[in-house]
Amino acid sequence: MTSADQQNPLVRVLATLKSANEHKRWRQFDEAERLCREAIEVARTELGEDHQAHGTALCDLGYILAETDRSWEAREAYSKALDILAKTLGNNDPEVLWVFAHLHDLYR
Repeated sequence: MTSADQQNPLVRVLATLKSANEHKRWRQFDEAERLCREAIEVARTELGEDHQAHGTALCDLGYILAETDRSWEAREAYSKALDILAKTLGNNDPEVLWVFAHLHDLYR
């Protein structure tokens, strides 16, 4: 990452989420969760509560929490992600529908 990229909060969020997804793929959920929470904080504070990157980071956290049997926390993360992503992308966007489906599964 160049120094200009390191100053861009969106690039930092996306790079952090990419790293989190690699840890998730290797089932290293503690590190993946830590990275997702870091991305959430950067997105929320530097891009804003209603930014798509914030919603995406919350969605990724929800997935990790669901995978580690923390359904209540996963529901909360997915619900926040759904609110943000539905506002920014619209109700029929594939990412919004994916979050809705996973949230629905947690309520079964």
